Amino acid sequence: MTDDSFPCSITSICEIAPGKLVIADMDNKKIKLLDRTYKVVSQLGLNGSPTSLCGVDPNQVAVA
Repeated sequence: MTDDSFPCSITSICEIAPGKLVIADMDNKKIKLLDRTYKVVSQLGLNGSPTSLCGVDPNQVAVA
């Protein structure tokens, strides 16, 4: 992403629904939602670095 400060450092990836992937980007302190073509369609900045993800339901993830 152009607004990232560092290269993406993926520490975890989770499929929450068919074609909906969420990745944890540790170095940029973000979680990112990818579409079927692996394009980032949404991202959320965090206060800390995410290390792990777990799908809760098709619209929610738990982040550690």
